Amino acid sequence: MIKKFFVFLLVSMLVLGSCGFEDEYSGDEVISRPPLNLVSEEESSVAITESLLEDIEGYDYKGKTFVIVTTDKEYFLPTGSGSLIDKAVSDRNGAVETKFNIKIEVKVSTADEILTEGVEAMSKGERYADLIVAPANVLARLMDEKCLTNVNTLPFLDGDSPYMTNELVRSSQINGKLYLLFSDLTQTELSPWCVFYNEDLAEKAGIDPWKLYKDGKWTWDAFMEYASSTSGKVKNPFVSVVDKNELLNVLWASTGNKFFGDCSDSALSVPKLEGGKEIISFMRKIVNSHLLGSSLGNEAVDKFTSGEAGMLLCRRDAVYEISEKGMNWGAVPMPKYNEDSEHYSYVDGEVLAVSVPKGIDDSDYVGRVLNAFFVATEKTVTKSVEQNEIYYYWSDNDMALQMEEMKKSLHLDIGLIYASAVKDVATVTTENLKTAFDANIAPFQFYHSTKNQFSLYAKEYFG
Repeated sequence: MIKKFFVFLLVSMLVLGSCGFEDEYSGDEVISRPPLNLVSEEESSVAITESLLEDIEGYDYKGKTFVIVTTDKEYFLPTGSGSLIDKAVSDRNGAVETKFNIKIEVKVSTADEILTEGVEAMSKGERYADLIVAPANVLARLMDEKCLTNVNTLPFLDGDSPYMTNELVRSSQINGKLYLLFSDLTQTELSPWCVFYNEDLAEKAGIDPWKLYKDGKWTWDAFMEYASSTSGKVKNPFVSVVDKNELLNVLWASTGNKFFGDCSDSALSVPKLEGGKEIISFMRKIVNSHLLGSSLGNEAVDKFTSGEAGMLLCRRDAVYEISEKGMNWGAVPMPKYNEDSEHYSYVDGEVLAVSVPKGIDDSDYVGRVLNAFFVATEKTVTKSVEQNEIYYYWSDNDMALQMEEMKKSLHLDIGLIYASAVKDVATVTTENLKTAFDANIAPFQFYHSTKNQFSLYAKEYFG
């Protein structure tokens, strides 16, 4: 990419000039930026705290503790580090505490600890927490153990409010039951899958994936054509951080299909799809290609950043590691199934979600506080994350635009999320897809006993 610092600086000033954060840079910062405000840090924090929740009715809970258990320290536990995000988290938490006269207690745990302790608390009839923030597949397991509350039953929480990501709320709901919430509170928009590519290699190949995307021609056929054009110039034309079975889910999601369709207000039924055999054939073309390298996980990222792989299929949040390697890279959303379809960038079971455990002692209390968290997060943490990326990671306008495009194509299939943790869901979704792929047959053909077992499960949990 050609550096465009002057234009980029102007854009940054326009976007960020009124966000209310102090300028903060190390002494070796190359670009000189003006301060974002002229008030002291103390004055700024007071102003933010008082105004964040001015449209929400307060309530005096007389110092009651609100417990959040999370795997994610950065977005929930202020540490006093002075970073943009840490300041925003502190402001957000402080505003919520002030509004309701409460004390927020954040416990940082591993995913395994949350699963084990959550189930144990439920079995003993004890209160575990007021809020859990963890990978979606962990929360799906807790749902399967009947440890979560249907968030739609909480007073004061409105999924249709402008500060909620309405499409994500709808996509996460099954027959009116909502156990996992995805939104700005968990920075879901930072997690969709995408394609990173080596810009120097693209220039040599004479094919620009970013231009293909902007022209509406970034399809899987174009992806494979580009990969083929680089086969003599790089060891691995493309790599993926996941194995074949998980890659099938990524490819499936990129077609825009959802295993259960729009099930937000309807009962679950076994999946069915016309044209499934064609989708299986398309998947086979990608997964069985000799152009796909064998490296997985961090090794795949290393292959890309070292120049041994031309493209990398992974979650967007790998961008922070990639940005620090000094290579010329670009990024585009997941390719379209064909030119007539849309881009669908998969959100997997590792993405963070919010859940409310069973055993809370006051649903009004939890509903009020959770609602305030959603409102205040949008005004503080979300903005600080955007600033943090612009200040420290994006070197020019193109890079910033590419990262914004990922958010537009975010695709959440709640069937895929639950399948990553719940056997009865996986049987009729991802496992069936793998069986169809291996046998090269159309997916979603079931034995009568399989249908009955799934119907019983769907009725018990989402009926």
